[in-house]
Amino acid sequence: MNKLTIGIISALALAGSLPANAQFNIVNPLPQKIQATGFATVPQSVRIKTTSQRQQSIAVAALKSALKVEQGAKFTVTLGVKGDKSVKAYTKHLPDKAEAYWLSVGDKGAVVVGNDEEGLFYGVQTLIGSMAQGKLEKGTVSDWPDVDFRGTVEGFYGTPWSHQARLSQIEFYGRNKMNTYIYGPKDDPYHRDQWRKPYPADKAQRIGVEAERCELLLGDTPGRRHKVEQRRPRQPHQQA
Repeated sequence: MNKLTIGIISALALAGSLPANAQFNIVNPLPQKIQATGFATVPQSVRIKTTSQRQQSIAVAALKSALKVEQGAKFTVTLGVKGDKSVKAYTKHLPDKAEAYWLSVGDKGAVVVGNDEEGLFYGVQTLIGSMAQGKLEKGTVSDWPDVDFRGTVEGFYGTPWSHQARLSQIEFYGRNKMNTYIYGPKDDPYHRDQWRKPYPADKAQRIGVEAERCELLLGDTPGRRHKVEQRRPRQPHQQA
């Protein structure tokens, strides 16, 4: 995937303890519309209801990493993308925007509907973030991004990030619903002085792994190999 799959690695980063203070109103970024109705106890386990098409999605991976999943659990999390049978009854609530989602949380279960797989993943992130200190915040959330591209640029001078550091950044992007990483470290010789040469195979492979997890944009800074024409300064206009 392109933008979407920041998520598969960020989903794994969610394993372990949930954030200490993460109800709807402090989920990052703050959802567009929140209607909170109270709290319930966080379920000990959940059952996932979705289509076979979504079983391998990053949204399901995120949920499995954060919560114990059991077929016989009493708390059901229904997941789906617009057009899926599993969420057909709920798509009327879905904002008509790219990467949007609608989330409903009650005592017996939750429903997450995405306008696309990106939106579904973001909705699961908000569901996970609504749990804190042994409580589950109930209510509905409608959310969508204000801008298309959300991320950071690795464009500084000095030692470039390591491969593991970049993957750690991408984990952070997924948790915070970002989708873009621009690669352009100034001290990467293949980014500047040797920009005409292909990347070595091992380096290209690492960048390829990173590109599978987000929308990767490659910056180019070939200025040191370009000759800039010197021009004579303009002469001031002569007065008549």
